[in-house]
Amino acid sequence: MATSYNCTIKIPIISTWTNSGYYLLKQITSGSGIGYSSLTALLDDIVVTLDTTYSSTTTYTQQLIGTYIYITLRIRDMGIDPAVSADDLVALSLLDDDGGIFTGAFEAVEVCNDCRDVNIANCDELFDLSGLNAETGYKLVFTDNQSNVQYTYFDSTNEEGIITIDTTYFPDGVFNPYSTYTVSIYDNAGNPMVLSMDAVEYDCYRLTFTPNTVVFD
Repeated sequence: MATSYNCTIKIPIISTWTNSGYYLLKQITSGSGIGYSSLTALLDDIVVTLDTTYSSTTTYTQQLIGTYIYITLRIRDMGIDPAVSADDLVALSLLDDDGGIFTGAFEAVEVCNDCRDVNIANCDELFDLSGLNAETGYKLVFTDNQSNVQYTYFDSTNEEGIITIDTTYFPDGVFNPYSTYTVSIYDNAGNPMVLSMDAVEYDCYRLTFTPNTVVFD
């Protein structure tokens, strides 16, 4: 197990971003900047700073729900600079052009480097994969662990972060009790994503299929 530090911030879509933004370490303002051309430019600068400070891999996603944008930053594989520690990471605050401050706390999440096991009843035409972001488009790559044949599936999650897989879009017989599949997770732009269940993050799903039980009188 490793640890990921995640922070989600809710921002009105009407906000503009040519002013400044900052993040907090031990409640001390740091990383301030003036003249960002957009929210994306501000976030890109924060990612570089966090990567440099924590010897880490930082990513962020922007999710539109109603009249708000939900920004989620995820810091993983932290090497930790000797001058700081993970305990220094408190919160991230963004300041828009009108002086509005939008803040989210960083939360530690255990990261499993393996896939999350999912067992599915054989011959079900529909099955659910959960633990994803709500109302978000995903690209899922199904890899047959025996043949390495891959199938790509595009769809969006519902408001609970569940994506429903329709097996009729796959060739007949590819899902059976003798097959296992690794499902890699990407956003629609092809960037790797993770799923989160019970405060643990996983990089992929591992699918197995249970034979139907036939009862004879």
